[in-house]
Amino acid sequence: MTGIKFHTEYIKVRTNQAGEYYDITDDIIKFVKSCKVKKGLLMAYSLHTTTGLTVNEGSDPGVGKDVSEVLWELIPESRKWNHTEESPLDSAAHVKSQIIGNSIFLGVDEWMPVLGTWQRVYFIEYIEARERQVFLVLLG
Repeated sequence: MTGIKFHTEYIKVRTNQAGEYYDITDDIIKFVKSCKVKKGLLMAYSLHTTTGLTVNEGSDPGVGKDVSEVLWELIPESRKWNHTEESPLDSAAHVKSQIIGNSIFLGVDEWMPVLGTWQRVYFIEYIEARERQVFLVLLG
């Protein structure tokens, strides 16, 4: 029996606008394959408090658009916010991040992340176009 090894990597995501879903599944698959881990646990964590990470359907791009539209209806940027030091959009983005979350865990089996037939991993931008980072850790 061998010990568990830790593998880490940062991936960059260049966002274009708030509300967009960015499919990072292929980046995650590439990372897992490069680690040569047959079975393990993968964690992906956004290094930003105004973004989200989620697993959702990947066959219809309308799903991400629907989720974003609902989030913007539920959490309007025009609301009176207490936190206004950085940007008037900042507090709304923080709340969206809290609701969706900014990390995910996936099992790894047979050298691949375990995802359902239609599932993909998405990075979500809640504030504005920027270069972002996601930290990946694979234990296996």
